[in-house]
Amino acid sequence: MFGWGKSADLERRAKRAAEQMFFFQRATVQLPFSELRVYAEREGFISTGDSSSRSNQTGFRWASGEADFDFFVEYSDRRSVTAEAYGDIFGLVLLAHSHLPTISVEIKKAYGVTMGKNAARFRKIMLGFPGFDGGTEDILKRFH
Repeated sequence: MFGWGKSADLERRAKRAAEQMFFFQRATVQLPFSELRVYAEREGFISTGDSSSRSNQTGFRWASGEADFDFFVEYSDRRSVTAEAYGDIFGLVLLAHSHLPTISVEIKKAYGVTMGKNAARFRKIMLGFPGFDGGTEDILKRFH
């Protein structure tokens, strides 16, 4: 009736997404690439990409229940994690870099992307968590 159930569900999903991003952010700093896949699978993720040491990048998805994000991990000069949302929160992108302390919650604006119906609310919830920021949008606001 009032949408409280939806709000609680979005908060639960956002908390899970935050925990998953923190997991990959920590893992990329602490683990060599060769150990990442095994560690992630032990924590409940399935591998969705090539995890050969030649490419130094791979993908993961939460294996249990409905997943909201695909996670892409890259081990280059600076290690990074990118999580792209789909479904009702399509259009959100979470970014973590090994040299930065925060995770940014971005809106994918390329190619005229239509946002999922709950993307804006989900983003607002994510921005309320410690360690998350608005990324590029926050930087641009500082100059206006």
